[in-house]
Amino acid sequence: MILINPLPDPLIECDFETVYFPSEDSFLLLDHFRKSIKQTNFDGIDLRKVDTILDMGTGTGIIAIFFQMLKSIIKGFNPRIYASDILEESILCAKKNATLNNFTGQITFYQSDLFTNFPSNLKSSFNIITFNPPYLPSSEFIKHKK
Repeated sequence: MILINPLPDPLIECDFETVYFPSEDSFLLLDHFRKSIKQTNFDGIDLRKVDTILDMGTGTGIIAIFFQMLKSIIKGFNPRIYASDILEESILCAKKNATLNNFTGQITFYQSDLFTNFPSNLKSSFNIITFNPPYLPSSEFIKHKK
């Protein structure tokens, strides 16, 4: 069995008030991945057969960066990692965090409202999609953006 549990959380920084810093649910998701990955298998998926992963609503990029980190410890796991967010500030923050974790140019970023700005050949090609949006009522989100 491979050891996923000692894999550290990605280093995350963000200077934009409109981008939510990862909260407890983001870290719970990373912990779930750590505990659920067995050898080269996750939830019945052979990770060696995964070609593409999308982290939609990436925010700071923590989940996309975590998948990029996994590539270094899971033999045969080498998917292309994509991350998207509707906010330009999120994309800038996530790119900065990719660089902070030594993954410059290794994650493809799209500023997009869901799949709106994705190339048509990518829209239905993802093997794994994660989406961990902020859990706020619309009025709270608007207040947060001000």
